[in-house]
Amino acid sequence: MLIALPAGGEHPAAPEATPVATLLGSHRLTFLSLAGYLAGFYVMPHEWFHLGWLVVGMSLLIIDRGRGGAGIFSSTCILPTAFLAWMVARSLLGSHLQWSSHGDEALRGLAGAGLLVMLFCLVPRLASARRGLNALGPWVVTAAVLAMLTSIFGIPWLAEGWARGQRLSNPLVHGGLNPVVTGLTLSFAAVWCLELGKTAAVGPGTRRLWFACLFGLQLGVFLADSRGAILVLVVGHLVQVFCHGWRRSRAVLASFALAGVLWFGLCINWENTPDPSEQWLASHPMAQQVLRKDTGRFSVYQAALNAQTSIWFGDGLWGFRDLWQCRFGDQDNLRHLHSGFFSTFIHGGIIGLGLLLAVMTNGLWAAWRLFKGGDPLWLTLVCAGLAGLVFDGESLASLATAPRFEGLFFWFPLLSAMALNSVQHGKTPAEK
Repeated sequence: MLIALPAGGEHPAAPEATPVATLLGSHRLTFLSLAGYLAGFYVMPHEWFHLGWLVVGMSLLIIDRGRGGAGIFSSTCILPTAFLAWMVARSLLGSHLQWSSHGDEALRGLAGAGLLVMLFCLVPRLASARRGLNALGPWVVTAAVLAMLTSIFGIPWLAEGWARGQRLSNPLVHGGLNPVVTGLTLSFAAVWCLELGKTAAVGPGTRRLWFACLFGLQLGVFLADSRGAILVLVVGHLVQVFCHGWRRSRAVLASFALAGVLWFGLCINWENTPDPSEQWLASHPMAQQVLRKDTGRFSVYQAALNAQTSIWFGDGLWGFRDLWQCRFGDQDNLRHLHSGFFSTFIHGGIIGLGLLLAVMTNGLWAAWRLFKGGDPLWLTLVCAGLAGLVFDGESLASLATAPRFEGLFFWFPLLSAMALNSVQHGKTPAEK
């Protein structure tokens, strides 16, 4: 498989394609581990099979280290590690944690934190390979397009009772992802696809192929009918306009508008409207988003704030949910705090939130420097990813969460930006 990519963030006309094997050198296995992890958000049916790719990659990294290879831990990850260490330590010392009743929850959280440490090790290592992180883009977009096509054309046969107007969900993951997570993961791939046709040194035919993929992913996001996913898509397009200018962004904006128009036409279901006088409101997809209101999020936020016992230290990740979730019964959509940032404040207090803001500031600054150097991809992904966690996400201190996309939206783009900034500005992370 050939992947052509720009050198040093520049925008060359059409250099020859470079084989991935030549591109990565001794980092091929690290690349495959991260490629499998990222593509797994779209096509892997079992969560531990998906997350297990990181275990395999870390094992190979340890073996390589034993043979005299590069160090495992990078100084790029000092701030992220400090944040994770605080969240885990606070959770283990939480007054609400009782191993007899919350042992499974804590063990899952510790496993997720361990997987996050593996991501901390693998991303900076691949950043030291020539254009290794950028080469992941086609893999992510290809997996997302496969999931989108399967979702659109497969659901009428795979899902019993499917009807026109039903929200799109990915049947390839967990036996069927819910529409919110489907839309969010597709939106991240669409934002990445925005840059493939611009920064990749490819011919007109390949650019048209990426543009077709972009349109399909945009339509898939709209069909999932998730406000958070559409927010990610909007932010990604706004950053695209900021980075490339209005004229170079006209085609992707026109594609975005066309996808929205098709979404409106495909989602209207006049036949199921009980009252003809209410047909427009009942069948209009944008009106349905308004009618869904906050889907209980603000009630969850208020309940968690009322149950919080320490504003500075937080209440830990495990066991605290029992103090606020009991009032919502068995409602599936109210089982966790629907905001990665608010969740950090509740679980880690002001200290945890401060450490998280330090990580975000460092990552944004690194992405900005990469943009100024000619590579806008990471600024686009970082901004879109942060937008996706404003009203979604369970915990930023674990990869084994219920929605599981925190690693895709938050940690991968931020870690990549920080590691690439260190490498490209002559400050290669000190290996320990």
